[in-house]
Amino acid sequence: MINLSDHQERTKLIKRIEEDIDAACRAEFAEDPRTHLGASIIGHDCQAYAWNTFRWLKFEAFDGRSWS
Repeated sequence: MINLSDHQERTKLIKRIEEDIDAACRAEFAEDPRTHLGASIIGHDCQAYAWNTFRWLKFEAFDGRSWS
């Protein structure tokens, strides 16, 4: 049983809930690399970027909480 009046236990519970939500979102909205070359990639200024993206040289997984 979790004692919600204890600050440390509440903090642990909040962290666990956030981790579970993040994991569920990653599983639900996971996308495989594209199997086609989209127009936005073709029009990119860097030809190496277009080639490497098409060949799946690097597939980045971003945290849903990150901001650019």
